[in-house]
Amino acid sequence: MSTWNHCGVIEVQLLCGVTAAILVSGLLEAASTAISQFSQLRLAALVEEGRADLRPLQDRWGVLTAVMGAQAVALMLVGSQTTILAGRIHQGFWTLLAALALATLLIALASLLGRLAALRHPESMFLRMALPLRLLHAVSTPLLAVLVWTARPLAQGSPSETPASPLVTEGDVLQMVEASKAQGVLEQDEAEMIHSIIEFGETIAREVMVPRVDIAAVPLEMPLEEVVDRIIEKGFSRLPVFRDSIDHVVGLVYSKDLLAAERQNRTDTPLQDLIRPAKFVPGSKTVDLILRELQQEKVAMAIVVDEYGGTEGLLTMEDILEEIVGDIVDEYDPENPPTVIREQDGSTLVDAKMILEDVNSTLSLNLPVDEYETLGGYVYGLLGRVPAQGESIEVDGLRLEVAGVDRQRITSVRLSRIPPPA
Repeated sequence: MSTWNHCGVIEVQLLCGVTAAILVSGLLEAASTAISQFSQLRLAALVEEGRADLRPLQDRWGVLTAVMGAQAVALMLVGSQTTILAGRIHQGFWTLLAALALATLLIALASLLGRLAALRHPESMFLRMALPLRLLHAVSTPLLAVLVWTARPLAQGSPSETPASPLVTEGDVLQMVEASKAQGVLEQDEAEMIHSIIEFGETIAREVMVPRVDIAAVPLEMPLEEVVDRIIEKGFSRLPVFRDSIDHVVGLVYSKDLLAAERQNRTDTPLQDLIRPAKFVPGSKTVDLILRELQQEKVAMAIVVDEYGGTEGLLTMEDILEEIVGDIVDEYDPENPPTVIREQDGSTLVDAKMILEDVNSTLSLNLPVDEYETLGGYVYGLLGRVPAQGESIEVDGLRLEVAGVDRQRITSVRLSRIPPPA
């Protein structure tokens, strides 16, 4: 009887050991996720604010390596203890297989729960586990040093090295921008500019180009005098030149070349003799690469083509820069002030570029002017995304409808008062 009691105690101890190892594995998975998700910028700020106990955890690679090593030990303990426990309960292959399968399922469940908890609250999870992580890091650091020293001969002559992780990621910068905007350090337009810079590398040509239907171009057979008239009419310093159709752009004509020909009384010169080579870019190319190429080749315009070689649009250096700084007004842009049109149904159509203070004074409204400068920016801020034409939003008894959209910009907004309920 005492032997059975003794065996029962051992089995209970093994079962407790397996359970503890599974729980530890789940906690380590939560710690690993929290370390990966927690902002290094935020961690550095906490250290500067006096949390010196968190300083060792700034060694993200070392802490993650220690956690992964501890996870491996926990999994080995689960496997070994499960094997022994299954053998003591009932010796047999199927019993062992079922026990290992159950242990694997429990490990996966514990890891999933730990990961979900850390993803939901990465900062609180990280701070709660700071003490055990510090102890784990302190214990593993000498072992890691020995492993690195022994592995150094194997690493010599390696063709590549693993690049270091950036201290500050795009997500960190965006968090810092939002926090600065909330604290009043950054204005709304400044925050939008930083967002534009970060998203700049993901914007492709067809998203910012002048569409094909809006391209001002001239046919190759057009006389020079008519080309001059067209350039004066459009107010551009260069125009694409095409043969037969806009799908066959053969080059660009510059106003300065036309002026030189006119001064030299060469107005009968064929346009073919004055055109310069055009640069062509695919519509799927990112604008940061296009900007670099335009700067290197010292050209200010590119023709955007589709996969069949046809003309899809036109892209200028000004279009690209406007993605960062907003609309650039030069001496050729029309100086028409923002318009306000009273409509018969009682609504008012307003230019989206109109300053909010002017909108308030003109229409006797009280729209907030602290965070947004223009009416279009205010609507963007309310919706939080690029709106579709006809989309509307209601705020403080006022309906704001997006009346006009040009590519990704709001051009006009229709304002109307919401009648009170009967």
